[in-house]
Amino acid sequence: MFRWKNKQLNAMDRAKVFRNLSTYIILGMALFAIAFFGVCNPRTSRFSQYYAPQGTAASIGSYDISGKDFRRVYTMESERWRKQYGEKFNPAEMQLAQRVLNQMVDQRALSAAAQSAGLDAVDNEVLKEIREFDFFKDKDGAFSEQKFADFIKYEGFTEVGFYDEIRRSIMLQKLEQFLANTTYTSTKAASLDYRVSETKVDVEYLKFSQQDVKLTVSQDEIKKFLTEDATKNKADEYFKNSNAEFSKPEKVHARHILIAFKGARNAPTDVNNVKGRTKTEAKKRAAEVLEKVKKPGSDFVAIATSMTDEPSGKTKGGDLGFFTKDSMVKEFSDVAFSMKPGEISNVVESPFGFHIIKVEAHQDAVNKTFDQVKEDISKKLIEKERLPAIVKERSDKVLTALNKGENIDELLKEYGISWKATGPFAINTSFIPGIGSEKNIKEAILKLRKIGIHHDKVLEKGESAFIVRLKSREEPDLSKLDSDKLLSLSRSKTMMQVYARINAIKDDTRKTYEKKGRIWFNPAYLALDDRQRGEAAAPLEDVNSD
Repeated sequence: MFRWKNKQLNAMDRAKVFRNLSTYIILGMALFAIAFFGVCNPRTSRFSQYYAPQGTAASIGSYDISGKDFRRVYTMESERWRKQYGEKFNPAEMQLAQRVLNQMVDQRALSAAAQSAGLDAVDNEVLKEIREFDFFKDKDGAFSEQKFADFIKYEGFTEVGFYDEIRRSIMLQKLEQFLANTTYTSTKAASLDYRVSETKVDVEYLKFSQQDVKLTVSQDEIKKFLTEDATKNKADEYFKNSNAEFSKPEKVHARHILIAFKGARNAPTDVNNVKGRTKTEAKKRAAEVLEKVKKPGSDFVAIATSMTDEPSGKTKGGDLGFFTKDSMVKEFSDVAFSMKPGEISNVVESPFGFHIIKVEAHQDAVNKTFDQVKEDISKKLIEKERLPAIVKERSDKVLTALNKGENIDELLKEYGISWKATGPFAINTSFIPGIGSEKNIKEAILKLRKIGIHHDKVLEKGESAFIVRLKSREEPDLSKLDSDKLLSLSRSKTMMQVYARINAIKDDTRKTYEKKGRIWFNPAYLALDDRQRGEAAAPLEDVNSD
């Protein structure tokens, strides 16, 4: 155990220009996890609903990535992507396990590079960094061992593991500082960068999209697809590889109000005086809250916000979103899944305390057979095969007409498309409004100099094709570029170069280890991408084992 009390720390005279974001991301995700565990069963919750390989997950040089560290990062990343994409989130399609392992290997490659450069972090630096986090401080601003212990427990760290995370963060911070001190951008280069960033163009474009094509697939074509030797197995393969699309568990969307007490699982210590509340007092309080929410015209969200003991519930009105039956403790799920939308439960006791549940919506389980969906799959595959050719034919036809100076209004009307404008954007932008970040399209636009002139080729981006023409071009006002502005631009450009150098160091270090055969990935963890299919994965057997 680390000695947090009475620990003498040497003062650190280092610049605070860079605050390493990875450390704060760790803490931010921990806050979310702690709040969520207020109602979820940590053993079977959606934080841990994945096939669980055992042993070391990966290694680079002398750095091992434990299974426990992998699972922690994997579950955090899963929740982040799930919140962004909702029901469309599919870890198998995005190869989440491989992505997480690569991220963790890259982080350790940078650590190795920093250490080789003599930019290690000593114990006192790590301890001081941890003690300075506001999250670990009590109301008097002093370091709280209890808050730190809660963090370690709920986030799945060991003290040594968390220490190593912070140590790596400080090393990266030192690497950033070192590179910043050895990187320089001249004002001349900054001036050129200003010209590029302040030159604005406005582009008109025609977008030919597969989604805009109305393609009719006949029953005879579907029947032929399902019987001919060349195609009959494709529908079956699609079905087998798209389990999450056709097999989904039953789900409930619910809100709840938690009334906790001293001794309940994961009971908060600084919310609504839970620390001093007995179980009997909590049960009485829950009954009083139940009476409030069942009054005609009562606002469940407002009452949950003010009276729940779950920290995240106070900001979300007790909203738990959609969840599967095994993602909550049995006492909670049995009641929630027996209710109809709009109903409010009586007081429900669980290891976390007393709950009052309101069900917002219910989704039935989906378990479709191949025979039920084979025609839909065949139609989708036929469309997927034909649509690219139709998009190419249409875009080529319009461009040919434009090149000949012909009127294209009738063609555009037939295809259901029209000219659209991006609006003014800087020519050094990474994203073009309405078009995206495709490099070949950006390069084509930069070649357009004369207003009203279109690019002489169809530009492809994924499943779409574009024809672009220049609407306007605005050069920057160089009179606004004074010495202060130049200095600020120089510093910004320097930081961009610093992070480019960091990426280069990371890539070079990783390649060095790869050439020596000193990067290893556990195949069982990579196989998680094939086994994990949305919500249909097997529960994690033991989140604490390696």
